[in-house]
Amino acid sequence: MNDISINSTYTAALEYVACGWAVIPVHGVRADGTCTCGRPVCAVGKHPVHTGWPSGPAMSAADAYSTWEEDGPQWNIGIRTGRASGFFVLDVDPKNGGPAQLEALVAAHGPLPPTRTVRTGSMGAHYYFLMPDFDVRNNACKLAPGIDIRGTGGQVVAPPSVSGVGLYDLVSDDPIAAAPQWLLDRLAIPAGFEVGPTVVAEDLPAYEDLDPSDQARVTRYAEAVLRSEAAAYESTPPGRGNEQLFQSACSILEIVQSPWNLLGVHDAVAALEGARRTRALWRSGGGQDVEEFGKTFRSAQSKVIGQGRPMPPDPHEGLMFDHPTSGAVTTTDDAADPDAGLMFDVAPAIKAPVTALERLQGRLHTRSQLEGILPPTPLIEGVMDVGSMIVLAGQFGSFKTFATIGWACSVATGEPWLGHEVVTPGTVLYVAAEGASGIKLRVDAWESQAGIRVADDRLYVLDIPVNLGSDEQCSAMLKVAKQVEAKLVIFDTLHRCTPGLDGNDATDMGRITTVADALREHVGAATLYVHHTGHAGTRSRGASSIEDDADCVWISKLTGDDSRRPDKPRALEQRKTKDSPLLDQFFVKLDLIEGTESGALVLVDEYGVEITNGAAGADPFISGSVGRMADAAEIQARIHAETNDNAGMVLNVFADTFAEHASGPTKAEVRAACKERYSGYPGWGSGSFTAAFQRAWGRLEMREVIVDNGGGRWLVTAAEDRPASV
Repeated sequence: MNDISINSTYTAALEYVACGWAVIPVHGVRADGTCTCGRPVCAVGKHPVHTGWPSGPAMSAADAYSTWEEDGPQWNIGIRTGRASGFFVLDVDPKNGGPAQLEALVAAHGPLPPTRTVRTGSMGAHYYFLMPDFDVRNNACKLAPGIDIRGTGGQVVAPPSVSGVGLYDLVSDDPIAAAPQWLLDRLAIPAGFEVGPTVVAEDLPAYEDLDPSDQARVTRYAEAVLRSEAAAYESTPPGRGNEQLFQSACSILEIVQSPWNLLGVHDAVAALEGARRTRALWRSGGGQDVEEFGKTFRSAQSKVIGQGRPMPPDPHEGLMFDHPTSGAVTTTDDAADPDAGLMFDVAPAIKAPVTALERLQGRLHTRSQLEGILPPTPLIEGVMDVGSMIVLAGQFGSFKTFATIGWACSVATGEPWLGHEVVTPGTVLYVAAEGASGIKLRVDAWESQAGIRVADDRLYVLDIPVNLGSDEQCSAMLKVAKQVEAKLVIFDTLHRCTPGLDGNDATDMGRITTVADALREHVGAATLYVHHTGHAGTRSRGASSIEDDADCVWISKLTGDDSRRPDKPRALEQRKTKDSPLLDQFFVKLDLIEGTESGALVLVDEYGVEITNGAAGADPFISGSVGRMADAAEIQARIHAETNDNAGMVLNVFADTFAEHASGPTKAEVRAACKERYSGYPGWGSGSFTAAFQRAWGRLEMREVIVDNGGGRWLVTAAEDRPASV
């Protein structure tokens, strides 16, 4: 935070104006440490406020007053360097080894004379020197790593400003001296060369001001351009070598002279010289010799002296990266995007560029190596796998969002989902494209039913759509998913997240597969698209590629008379799964949770009778199980095979209503409970209830699923104690 008083800043600005220096306002630092420009990535407190500042008129004392006393008292002070103020500045940065490099130069060539010197916010130094009789251009050359030149077209931050890294302080008020001859020799522009238009370095972030992920990104980009240009020169046909060398050198040198990367002239020379030697071998002695190479390279240096290049765009603001270049450079896709069309690795570690060929070679397997490929790791056993693309489609009212909430909360907490084990719990990113209010109510209900709260760092909800057709929005979402370390990313619904895309067009819908691939490869997340079915309710609406490209497809369906009544069961069908057997269709119903304004799904049979025995402490269908839910298909199979008719409904009353009866309920108690619970169900009406109950009870008694415990009380027997047949 800038703790320098407004008066001292204004006073200093007046002093600089009185010296005839070109003073400009520079953005300051807010109390929270961010830049007053408001941009997420910038040189905090170090770049000019106004555009057009390199050619603007000189500031007067009145201008200084209006600037620091009226318009922007929080702004820092900048001074335009070069011809505008009559001096250039040697900028020594300790983060990149500048002091040691300057010490080596001084030891080799002689000392710097006493001159005005400023300690920078990064604890580096600005040495002020008078402009010579030639034009010293901003960032004209890099004398060594950590040493830059601020000349015509540039500016420096002046005391008593405070940047994002610290205070600028005057340490020597000596008159500005002439630069030593050895320094001027390295800054002079050869006669006969014209300097092209420049990209102003101060309008670009410096490498040390970037966060680690951006440092990794721009480093990979710079190295990719270096490799691409060297390869272009190496492969140039005879007669075009000198032209291509000049073109490639200009391109690389623009990168070298830009403040956002750490490449030096020696890197450019090494890459192009290596290409020259290889090219000479291919040409049987032809091509440029060392002298011709040096002459052409120096011509390129003179041509682009002082020119930089804007930073490449953030790959998280575009899935399909197209890195713009200026000057002569032309980069291949492999060079511009080492990950060949998806995105740069969003991890902060700097990695070497990977070409498309290297990427394919790294995934090439021999027959024997196939033995070492492991099967997919389940996210939820039998339901979805880690890194997979899942589609859940259903008609309106088919409870697809309730199923989605169940999956999300189970993955986030590790709690089983309707009896299916969560093998790989983790963080969930939920894109609630239709708003988060309904999501909140459903999560409340799930938590009440499960008796557990979802942790804040395990479920994140975006309450706006993410446009899957927008590179910028998709990349921002990828960055968020990486930030929260998402294991599952949900888009609810697909339709709301694909505005402008044709749902019936396979090419347009291929975007969703691209996004899922990126989430799997770069985040390690599975992707779930919540979608609608067609009128028949049997498959996903739109292009067949939606289901074709998915690893797993679920369909949520209405049942019976297609009633949307909340008390009616819905069918969940696993239509497709890539690497495991399909689950049988099973049924769910919405259980309205007391104390909440919503509900959660429970497992039921086809009649809508709940099959939840966890509350009873034992599952009557699986002997010896305590507190665990059987697989839905297994429960239903045993109901039909062992009890038949409505016997399963009666059996559930034993489990749910009389679990705490140590000696068991009487038949009359069970009958009364069944009448209260099943009144209105098909086959259990007032005129048929007695017959339905008697038939079901007889089945259970005949199969010895229930036995008389004495005194007219009945108990459920273990499965292994029941006779195999009647």
